Amino acid sequence: MKRINQLFGISLITLGLSACGGGGSSSSNDEPESRDVSGLSECDTINSTQAVVCGTALASDGVTPLINAEVTLLDDGAKPSGASARGVEDPDVCLTDVAGDYVCLLPEGVNGAVSLLISLPGFVDATVDTTVSPGSVTEAGSQPLESDNSNKWVVVPGAFDGVQVLLSQLKDCTLSDGSGNPFNYATGSPESARGSADCENKGLLVLDDEINSAEEASAFFSSNDLFNYDSLFINCSADYGNVSGVNTVVQDFVDDGGHVYFSDLSSSWLSSAFPGKVNFAGNATSTGTIEADVTTAGLQSVVGSTMEVEFDLSVWSAIDTVASDVTTFVEGDITSLSSTYSGIHPITVGWRENSNSGCVFYSSYHIEGASQDSEQERAMKYLVQNIGSVCQ
Repeated sequence: MKRINQLFGISLITLGLSACGGGGSSSSNDEPESRDVSGLSECDTINSTQAVVCGTALASDGVTPLINAEVTLLDDGAKPSGASARGVEDPDVCLTDVAGDYVCLLPEGVNGAVSLLISLPGFVDATVDTTVSPGSVTEAGSQPLESDNSNKWVVVPGAFDGVQVLLSQLKDCTLSDGSGNPFNYATGSPESARGSADCENKGLLVLDDEINSAEEASAFFSSNDLFNYDSLFINCSADYGNVSGVNTVVQDFVDDGGHVYFSDLSSSWLSSAFPGKVNFAGNATSTGTIEADVTTAGLQSVVGSTMEVEFDLSVWSAIDTVASDVTTFVEGDITSLSSTYSGIHPITVGWRENSNSGCVFYSSYHIEGASQDSEQERAMKYLVQNIGSVCQ
């Protein structure tokens, strides 16, 4: 099956540097040959014979950092190769870190006007034109990369939430309202958004017509159609984990490199598909907003060390504990939202089943609970667009 990102090995505890400012850039679909540049840990000169270039790779929204984008020097000679995490000096490659930042050491003798190529699977290559000088640092600024829609996503509908709305924004496509009309993004309820030909053509399938019963779920998952996609998104309250054979297919999908996102009350499906990873306290909860703590450096680069999280459903699944190999991205004190649970609990978590598998995510809060461009929404965009890199 296809992979969203084959470059894993990035550590979420590696601190990302601040994004460098200034400089000019332009996008290109051309694929000229390129030459390797090395990755450094700090935006500073290391000798008098080589130039250093610093910058940031972002998604097309100009806000979301992109992890593991490779930066090479356009040249008529050698071709790029190598793969390693930026944040450690590496003689073969320069990659962006968990904050989307890169620090590249150019080969000796490179001086004057240069063009850098920024590449990441799932995005259109972009070039950065700048001027460098040996022994000096050039700040190349931020470069947005447009999605090439090669990543394919499939959504299982649920009674609540509507992750397909956020995904359609990332795909720049328009969903349907279920009656043949475009979905109204300003007033429509996210869980009522349905699939459309526009979104399917750009790699986003919503299974609103395909899965409405256990029999239909069995038919879809047993058909192996899931393996035509890179990521599976399961909306709140969806649970087909008790349908014979479905969990085995989902597990095989993850083992084959596919990614899965579970939302809130799909917790029962997660527990049956991946037992022991997330232990749930229960659903004795209420609506409300809390100030949650952001625990990973990459996500902190997007929303800061804390973020406001709104729980818009009175009954939601609270996490008690997670296994030792599960990363907690967001956690918070939920005492004000429950008469039964108190203290700090994980809210958004993720993990890999093994070093070659895809990432499995779970979040207690809804996409629909977030206002447009809220920290809650920006956090989810970061995790989705870096889904192949953020899990350890």
